[in-house]
This record gives sequence, structure tokens and C-alpha cells, in this order.
Amino acid sequence: LTMGMYGSIVVRARGGAPQAWTKGPAYDREYTMLLSEADPSWNSAVEHGAAFNRTSYNPTYFFINGRSFPDTMNDPADMIHGKKGDRVLVRLINAGYTWKSMHMHGFHFDVIASDGRPLPQPESKDTISIGPGERYDLLVTLDQTGTYPFHSHAIVDNLNSGLYPGGIHTMVQVDDGNSPAPVNHADHGAAVALPGDLSTVSYLKAGEVRAHVHGTPLVLMARPIVVNGVLLAPADFVAQALGAQLTLDLSAETATFQRAQQRVQMTAQHGSAVTEKGELPVPVAARQAGQTMLVPVQPLADYFGLKAAFTADAGELLIGPAAADAVKASRSLLQPPDLAAPKPAAVPAAPAVAPAPPAPAPAQPKQDPPPVTGAAAGPTMNVVIHSLMFDPPELQVKAGTTVAWLNADSLAHAVATPTNAFGDGHIDPGHKYEYTFQEPGTYDYYCSIHPEMKGTIVVTK
Repeated sequence: LTMGMYGSIVVRARGGAPQAWTKGPAYDREYTMLLSEADPSWNSAVEHGAAFNRTSYNPTYFFINGRSFPDTMNDPADMIHGKKGDRVLVRLINAGYTWKSMHMHGFHFDVIASDGRPLPQPESKDTISIGPGERYDLLVTLDQTGTYPFHSHAIVDNLNSGLYPGGIHTMVQVDDGNSPAPVNHADHGAAVALPGDLSTVSYLKAGEVRAHVHGTPLVLMARPIVVNGVLLAPADFVAQALGAQLTLDLSAETATFQRAQQRVQMTAQHGSAVTEKGELPVPVAARQAGQTMLVPVQPLADYFGLKAAFTADAGELLIGPAAADAVKASRSLLQPPDLAAPKPAAVPAAPAVAPAPPAPAPAQPKQDPPPVTGAAAGPTMNVVIHSLMFDPPELQVKAGTTVAWLNADSLAHAVATPTNAFGDGHIDPGHKYEYTFQEPGTYDYYCSIHPEMKGTIVVTK
């Protein structure tokens, strides 16, 4: 088993009916998840023909269907996806040697069968312990939209050889009832019908994990973010959209794109990229995000001779020969949940001509709710939460500034302080928390859900 020689046999209801068993509970979508783990020392012993003492079994890699997070986000078979109101059947199989404790955020599920036998009465839970060799069938009704983790609550199961997050962790993505049908795992990799000529372009939206590359659905390894009006997208998506070969070196924090004789290398926190011709200025530096890099899209598209159309108000990006003409049509493609894309603080534009005599101030567009402090409106600055980090980790503002924490991650996060001076204990993906700082000082904060995430706000007069 630890070598990966395992699988599942699913006996479906008579006639292929969408039922957990013949005349059993009906479902709209189904997923089978084989849970397992691996101890590299055992694999090494097998490779070299050496004996292995099973009492010293110490797994350091943990899997769903043979994949660890974030790779579980790249195969629809491993990521639960449906519409609000769908009933989803999840078949859990523990093919490993250790106990797992599977917890689903946002929903309770009914345990309807155990080890292939229907239960007399369903048991409602949000966490279930599953021993080696055990099987459970879960039926969950997706009664709210959003993105929610589904993972093992044994912390070591969420590691990739000691690195967090990883392991047995995936997501539940629920769209509203008006969205197009989600991609089924049985249709993974199939082209989808796109409006007009959108099959020639690639599409994503800030804050969304779902994208399309030339008509093929793709689950991103990290959520795209907007920094100072510039879209940063996962390097693997950008490479596919540009038709370029990607080389990632996470230890050096570099992403290299090459197509024919053209070559661009971007390095995290560097204000320019290196090409075969010399330096290429970039408006916002690339940065590492988990197992990939987030890179500024526009300079790469320009360099490789493709059109990139980014609409800041909707946070949408299209790359391709007809990108500039296809943005509006694309909005009916995915309809992901709204995310307030990070925006720089508003700066009044200089007048193009001499100002006219004073006139009544124009009506201002409707804004988000005021800061929780109820203070007079002032400038707003953003901290983007992504890839299990606060970005920037330290922010300097003047008294009276509102700081908005925008959650562009795939997980819920929190903002907390040791003194409870401000904070929000639960910020869902795509949501934000605001606080207005009135007093100068240094304010340290952290995520109470993931305490290793820390940040600082420095307030001056």
C-alpha cells in the first residue's frame, strides 16, 4: 500500500441511477477520495532491497487520491464543486495505515453508510474519524455559496514533509444557482463552450481559483491578487496562456518563461525582470505563493506579443489575440463570487485644464460600509491576505487611515491582537475587515486561525 498499489471499486445503483445504492438517497454529484500517506524511508528501503521495520513507520507525506495540497486544487476529482442546493455524495476510503479525522468547514454532512453497508439512520456530523481500511459514505447538501476547506484535523496530515499547508487538504467550492454548471471530475480537461471566440483566449478573475486556458478549465495553485492596480497571476497559468515553457525555482524564488528565443526571468521582490535583451521593468514585483509564483501579467504579455485586457473594476483578465474585445462577453463565463479586488488609496487626478469656478461636488459612487470604528472617513490602505501571509507584512500609515484586510486566500483567516484592540475572528475568502487607526503607535497582529501568520501596522501622526 505505501508504494501506491491501491485503488477503489465503486458499485453503483442499478441502471446507473444517481443514488448512493439501489433505491438509496439520491445525489447530484459524487466524489471518491482515497486517503493515504507515505514514509519515504520505507520507499527507500524497497528501492535498495533493504528490510524495513514497520514499527518505526513515520509518514511525512499525506494524500487525497495520490495528491497533496496544493495539487489537490488542480484536479476536479479532488476538489468538491457544485451549485447551491446540490446534494453531493462523498465516498471516503482510508487506504493508509494511520487514522484520519476529516472535517468539512461550512457544512454538516450525513454519514449514510459504513464499510459498504447502509446505516439504519443517518448520523449528522461535520467531522468523522476514519481508521485504516475503513470506508464511509457522506451526503452533504450545499446550502450556502462560498469556498470552504475540507481537510484532516490531524495537523500532521496537513504537511508536506513538515511544510504547511499541504497533505490532506482540499476545498468545497459552491456557486450560486444562476452560475453555469461546474466542471465535473468526469469532464476534466474537456473543452468548454465559450461565447464568441473566447476559445482562443485565457481567462481568470482576481480572488478566484477557477480559470480557463484556451477553453480548458484549470484550477489555479494560488489565487490571483491585485496590488496597486496591477494583477498578479500564478506563473503556471501565465505560461500556458502565453504558450511559454515555465521553469520554477522556489528556492531562488524565480520564474522563467521561454518561448522560442524569447526568455524572461522574474525574481521575487525585484522591480525588474531579466530578458535575453536586458532588463525589463515591472510595475509590481513577483512574489512566491505556496508552490508557485505570482507574477505581473501585463509586462509578460507585452513582451511575448499577446494582448492582455484587465478590467480593474471586475478584476477580470483575458489574454489572447482578441482579448480587448472579449472582456464583456467573458463575464457570463464563470460568474465567481464577488471579491473586492485590492485598490490603492484614491488619489485626486490633476485637472487637464484650468479649474472652473467652484461647483457643487459631484455625487460620489456608493462605497463599502464605513470602518467599524465609526470614525470620519479618511484614506484607505489595503493588506492582502493570500498564500497564508499578510501582504505587506508591515504597513506604515498616518493616524486616521483605514486599513482593509482583503482575504484573497482559499481559506478563512482572522485578524487578532494580544490586547484585543481590534480584529475579526473569521474573514471568509472574498471578504474583508476594516479598522481605522486614530492613535499613533505600533500595532502587532496575527491570524488566530493560523498563528504563524503575523503582521504589523505602524501609525504615525
